Amino acid sequence: MSFEEWTPLRTRSNQFGPVISEGHSWVELSKIEFHTWIRPEDSAIDLDNDDSLVYSKGSIFPIENTQEMDIMIGRGIARIRDIILHHLVLLDPEGDHDDVRQWTPPAKVIRWKEIKASLVTAVWATAYNHYKLWHRSILKRKAEGADDRSTKKPCTAVQSKSSWLMSIDPCLIHLSFHIRFP
Repeated sequence: MSFEEWTPLRTRSNQFGPVISEGHSWVELSKIEFHTWIRPEDSAIDLDNDDSLVYSKGSIFPIENTQEMDIMIGRGIARIRDIILHHLVLLDPEGDHDDVRQWTPPAKVIRWKEIKASLVTAVWATAYNHYKLWHRSILKRKAEGADDRSTKKPCTAVQSKSSWLMSIDPCLIHLSFHIRFP
């Protein structure tokens, strides 16, 4: 069955699951969180440090809350600007560096709507891939002579975690996001 034939109706309320087709829930997310750290002035990034001066947490599902993330990423970019300015002054102490000095990072660097749309696509593609794997296993077992009792749909209680990491200069900003399945 093609993705278009298999795909149930996607709405705002089920965009992150549960994705139910053929009477089975193929994927369901409970939470999508983002975590960001910036390096303190005097030490390396510590992923166990939850001090609000260097760490922020946000989410896009089930609750959309990205304001702190935008602020922290802005702080990290401002730090990068300051480092660049420092090196420019070292290279040319008498130079006019006002443009760099006065530049401020945009309020929003990350396009959360685009990230959310991409993750929705990924969730539905993952659900369809789960379905295809299950369907292939049925065809294989039937070809091997198994009876219908061995073609049950997979268990819905999948315990799995997924993480994605991004570094913008590994010394200054660390961004990770976690997708949690129930």
